[in-house]
Amino acid sequence: MAMRWWMIPAAIGQLSVVVAVYFSLLNAFPWLRWGWWHLLGNGGNVNLGQTGQTGLIWRLVAIALPILVAVIVPWLAHAEEVMFRARAERQGVRRRLRRQVAFGLVHFWSGIPIAACLALTVSGLYFLTVYLRAIRRLGPELQAAEEIPRYERLPYPALPANVGDDPDAWAAHRTERGRVRAENERRRNEWSDNLQGHISASRDRVDEVMCRAVATSAAAHAVNNWLLISLLLVVFLVR
Repeated sequence: MAMRWWMIPAAIGQLSVVVAVYFSLLNAFPWLRWGWWHLLGNGGNVNLGQTGQTGLIWRLVAIALPILVAVIVPWLAHAEEVMFRARAERQGVRRRLRRQVAFGLVHFWSGIPIAACLALTVSGLYFLTVYLRAIRRLGPELQAAEEIPRYERLPYPALPANVGDDPDAWAAHRTERGRVRAENERRRNEWSDNLQGHISASRDRVDEVMCRAVATSAAAHAVNNWLLISLLLVVFLVR
């Protein structure tokens, strides 16, 4: 994965903002603490094995499950980046914002409160920023990948100065024009026949460049999740 050192302090910073937004939403709208996992008498995140149950087995589950989730975090992060950030550079601001809100709300299935889902929009915007910065950095490569070979036409020969006085010069000129016309037609037909292949190859090159940008945001996403899981484990072990 395309991990960078700055992703750790960036993750700490944006998680701090997420927590602040979460508690602000709860203070303003207490009903946003609702979540289906909470209704069952549990707390936290069902995916991380956080429950309201006691006993050795549940304690082991609460430790083992986060570790298992941490192992598959890179794949989960990449899948979410493809779903919510890929090709965002081709979308308007409203569409981008809707996707980040959807990114937060999709976590409702894991049992976290609605306020936490809405607060995760901040994380989505952070990952979006990482992705768009990667796209801008790869801009020259992306532009080159989008280029398709053009049809290059041979120039027609200029009229010879003595065309009116020399029949042979006129005949040679017409012959050369015919040759150039035939060559241009051949080139045009060849270009047309190969156009679909060039378009497909260009799309493949663009996808390859975009995959690198997605890999960068997925790395930031994974670092963020690993940090969060580590904090939850520490809190669970020391309480």
